[in-house]
Amino acid sequence: AIKKRPNEPIYHDGLAQMAGELAILAYEQEETTLSGQLEQIALFESSKTLQISPYHLSFWRNRTKLFFQLSEIDEKYNEMALESLQQATLLAPTDAKIKYNLALLYAGKDDVEQAVKILEEAVYLKPNYEQARYALALFYKQAEEIEKAKEQLEYILEEINPLSERANELLDKLNF
Repeated sequence: AIKKRPNEPIYHDGLAQMAGELAILAYEQEETTLSGQLEQIALFESSKTLQISPYHLSFWRNRTKLFFQLSEIDEKYNEMALESLQQATLLAPTDAKIKYNLALLYAGKDDVEQAVKILEEAVYLKPNYEQARYALALFYKQAEEIEKAKEQLEYILEEINPLSERANELLDKLNF
């Protein structure tokens, strides 16, 4: 497909994603040479995708996913995933899901303060974002800000999902 339409970014993006998945499989099978070759193909094709179409949000999301997968091989890709999501945020500053994922990456770097700030932005943008509110409750609990954690959980149960088992369980733990 790429040979027939070399300037079609979706083909390059598809190849990048597939090469990334195969690189992980090869790595797990201890085929380090093959894994490295597939890793390079994935990186090249992802870059080519964005060279052709630098403002397509889905391609930035896919690049982030690729880097996150490749972080199994080398942790340096976590930083690259973070940079990709930051770029996606510039393209779509009101996308709460991007903010949520960005917060998770910051949490993975032990920057909980930044993660909380970004999750607060996510729930401001999308008040009914259950996952973001639950994550925020967990971070507030970790920071021993119990009342703030309870507020998030109560919001989930009263406004979003009254049947949320995990919100109920965590709220019960916080009330004891």
